[in-house]
Amino acid sequence: RRYLLSLAPLLLPTVLYTPSASLVYAYDASQAEKATSVKPKSEEEARRRFQDARNQINYLLSNYDEVCRGGGDNIRRYLGTVGTTSPLYGIKTVFKYLQEDAGDIVEFTENMNEFDRNLNGADSQAYSSMFVEFSAAKGTTGDYYKGALREIQMMKKAIDNMNAELLI
Repeated sequence: RRYLLSLAPLLLPTVLYTPSASLVYAYDASQAEKATSVKPKSEEEARRRFQDARNQINYLLSNYDEVCRGGGDNIRRYLGTVGTTSPLYGIKTVFKYLQEDAGDIVEFTENMNEFDRNLNGADSQAYSSMFVEFSAAKGTTGDYYKGALREIQMMKKAIDNMNAELLI
């Protein structure tokens, strides 16, 4: 037993440094780099991304039944909370970038916060829809889809109000 304990300090560096551990670190570093690149580089890019986000919300509302056929994760993909391809991914950084350009910064900020709450609500509803069949919660997948739809409709109202403040 003492012999095994005496070997522990010699084996510890081998256990701590493994190729798989270094891959995990490299993966985290690349994710962090990608996350920081969400910030717009110019006002022109920020305004384009703002309009792309509005278009995404309008598309989502117009094609909601079709999007729902893909399940809760598909809704979340359109919301930008799963994956990085949606124009809504990182949208809060765009809002903050454009905040100073608003006619009424207080109104813009209130709508920005409302949008964020609704985005989180829609994401939560879509996420919950994936597990409702297997949980003790009452309701159906469709109930959660309707809840997400209500939140998305409120997102549209908030982003349209922000658009009016930006005079885009």
